[in-house]
Amino acid sequence: MFDRRSIVTGGLAATGTLLMVAPTAIAAQTAYPQTIDTLQRSRGAELESYRRYLAFSKKANADRYPGIAYLFFALATAEFIHKQNFEKVLARLGIEIAPLAESQIIVESTQKNLITAASKELSDVKVFYPKMLNDLKPEGFQDAITMTTWAWETEKEHLDILNPILKWTPDYFAQVATKIEKSTGQYFVCQICGSTAVKIPPERCPICKFPSENYRKIEAPTH
Repeated sequence: MFDRRSIVTGGLAATGTLLMVAPTAIAAQTAYPQTIDTLQRSRGAELESYRRYLAFSKKANADRYPGIAYLFFALATAEFIHKQNFEKVLARLGIEIAPLAESQIIVESTQKNLITAASKELSDVKVFYPKMLNDLKPEGFQDAITMTTWAWETEKEHLDILNPILKWTPDYFAQVATKIEKSTGQYFVCQICGSTAVKIPPERCPICKFPSENYRKIEAPTH
């Protein structure tokens, strides 16, 4: 019997059936050059998002907004899972996972960081991931399409979390921050796809469809 969770390590669909068998490294570079390039770009974008959220989380804690710091840390956790998923598909295609250059992360006030976070998530949902999926379709490597779809759906969840905050942040940040600090509960992240929730869904993750037991509670950062 196949382990359903091996989608992220061995190429199984959420239905438990085998997906495409990865070709050799040379064959992959010949058959899937656009897929590999797209996965590399997505991997880089997720690493940058991960680092940005960690930096924002550290700044929020320094500004004495532990609830906002916790939110940013939970989002960072999901972005890291996306990066890992893209790397696993690249590895199946025989691509060496080399370290990525780290770009400079601009950190401003926590208020401005919230606005930046929401704007970036909106861009990912509306522009970045639709383009990535469009770029993947011609070569049709299903694992790459699956991981990209999971990342896209997770970014929609992030936007749903940030949008209500963004609505009031520009003019009423103090009130928004106070409300977040008083109402912050817990965040849970699916370790398979990165789905981010304030409550573990019943039975299955709404994105990857794997059992909800794959969600893990994110502990608040101490930095």
